[in-house]
Amino acid sequence: MTILLPIDLTDPSRELTAVAEAIKQHKAFGDELHLLTIVPEFNNKLFQALYADNVGEQAIEHVQKLLEKFCQQYLPDDVQFNCYVCQSSGIGRLFDGT
Repeated sequence: MTILLPIDLTDPSRELTAVAEAIKQHKAFGDELHLLTIVPEFNNKLFQALYADNVGEQAIEHVQKLLEKFCQQYLPDDVQFNCYVCQSSGIGRLFDGT
């Protein structure tokens, strides 16, 4: 069973109940635990006019570090997991394998 756990990093403490349940399910059924957080789309004209060209890449890298820190803090060492950060427009690619 694959478990997909969306994480809102704006207030990580709100996610602790969901994390606890995901860990329980993961231990009961084994298999894959995936944590996902979404960042806004940064390639629209507004962002291009106001920010540096690579602001989207920088945001993804920053949020990836935050998500990894979250996982280190709240997931036990015996739980294997994968972390994903996607821009809002790219979420479909996660599920169609591209």
